[in-house]
Amino acid sequence: MGGLVGGIVTRGGPVTGADVAPVDQETLARLHLRPVFVGIEHDLIRAAIDAEPQAVRTRIADTVSPDEFARPDRAGGWIIPLGQERRIIGST
Repeated sequence: MGGLVGGIVTRGGPVTGADVAPVDQETLARLHLRPVFVGIEHDLIRAAIDAEPQAVRTRIADTVSPDEFARPDRAGGWIIPLGQERRIIGST
């Protein structure tokens, strides 16, 4: 999803299916399982693999403006609520 690597997690645990359709995400939200997409920026993973710690430190220190739904965790990770009136992750 937009430069992030991660997966969908609910109150019941991670969703392990390869494809979680928008209707499934809405159903999880309607059942109050609070589905969220938890991911980390692909660029940070690449910098860590390439042994570029300063690039990771600089990126984490950058101020990021969350939007009305997504919020960063100040370590390169993002948490995005899913379901009705939230975000829906489409298959790519």
